[in-house]
Amino acid sequence: MSALYRVEKLVLYQHDGPKDTEKGGSRKIGKSDVIKNTQKPTTEVEFTDFLVHNRETQLHQKISGKARLFKVPKEQKAEGVFVDSEGWKWDMVITRHRE
Repeated sequence: MSALYRVEKLVLYQHDGPKDTEKGGSRKIGKSDVIKNTQKPTTEVEFTDFLVHNRETQLHQKISGKARLFKVPKEQKAEGVFVDSEGWKWDMVITRHRE
């Protein structure tokens, strides 16, 4: 699955549809918190209304759940585990794209 979203002041946003012209989207889909006192830079992300694209079925679906992500040194990405609302665990990799 894949998706695009933006983060502003630890709040996650995504496009609401084709008429959503705000840069990076205006629909709130979750929040992010920095976890302190860990060995690696860690972020916990909660998705509440995350629209993702399933490459296998070519359909879009909304999911919710939490991810714990660790910054990969010297790269513009983070990776970790996403646990969806049904308890399924997914490997998650996010990469940074500058607009």
